[in-house]
Amino acid sequence: MSRTVTARVPDELKADMDEYDINVSEIVRDALEAEVRRRRREELIKRGDDLSRRIGDQIETERVVENIREDRESR
Repeated sequence: MSRTVTARVPDELKADMDEYDINVSEIVRDALEAEVRRRRREELIKRGDDLSRRIGDQIETERVVENIREDRESR
């Protein structure tokens, strides 16, 4: 399913878009998808930082490194 999104643009911009035969739907869709990806990335980074702060004191770095090495060697 899809929805229609409407935006107002100045007359001069619309004339330029027509002159260059710009596919507005494609440009807007691509820009909106990129913005959603950017915001999701920011949210995930923030959540990861929050989680890291909450459990950071509970996990010893040396132990994590040791476990990773053991896992690699077991392969």
